[in-house]
Amino acid sequence: MAFTVSILEKTVMGNMRCHMMEVTTDGASEALATGLTLVRAHTISPISMNSGAPLAKVSAGTITLSNCTSGDRFYLTAYGR
Repeated sequence: MAFTVSILEKTVMGNMRCHMMEVTTDGASEALATGLTLVRAHTISPISMNSGAPLAKVSAGTITLSNCTSGDRFYLTAYGR
């Protein structure tokens, strides 16, 4: 299963690159490539959630999301370089 990810914006905030995405899930977990080399911080803002908040684990430029249910929709913003 794969998540549907739409890149909404790529911009700069202060001295960090900022990639804003809209994510729709169709499974429990997925690793998302953010397009950044290193993720320093991230935010998750729900649009429509069937589950609780997704759990996120960062490894370099990839964010692995878990604890999702099919149909969850949220904004994911990654900050880094």
